[in-house]
Amino acid sequence: MRFFFVVAFASTAFNCKCEDSVRKAMDEKRPAPASAPEVVSKATAEIEPNDAPERATGIALGHELRPLHGELSSASDIDWYSLSSAVSPSEIIELRVSPDGTDTNLSLHVQSGADNAPPLTYDVGGSGEAEVIAAMKIGETPLKFAIRAVGADFGAYTIQATRRMGRASRLNPTTTSQMR
Repeated sequence: MRFFFVVAFASTAFNCKCEDSVRKAMDEKRPAPASAPEVVSKATAEIEPNDAPERATGIALGHELRPLHGELSSASDIDWYSLSSAVSPSEIIELRVSPDGTDTNLSLHVQSGADNAPPLTYDVGGSGEAEVIAAMKIGETPLKFAIRAVGADFGAYTIQATRRMGRASRLNPTTTSQMR
């Protein structure tokens, strides 16, 4: 204990800059402050207009499950989405589109290959039943898909994606320009 007081007295008596040099050394070794987290849209609904592939609502899959809600306002309405992964450039997911009401009948259309190729149509479920693609790969290019009403049965729906490796996926709408 006496030794500490002797060193403290000696450093102040001889104008020692020990504390300043220790602080400077600590600051130089201190890691850089963490950067702010990436801001991702917290919206959970489609962004209108999204009635064509060029105006698709962007969805970036993240780490958590977050359903996205949309609505077909008429029997002729079509809603396009552009799906990409914020976690990995290649993901295998299950895509489920569920009508919110028992009277709503939906079909799911997935753009495959070139932009001018006809979309693949999934229309297995009936009124009030989900359309499900059990395994779909999302690559480096965003995957575009559309939702349409079958006949006159239109209304609200929910989109959910789940990673096939057991982790859930969050759906975050973003603008199409943020997706590129």
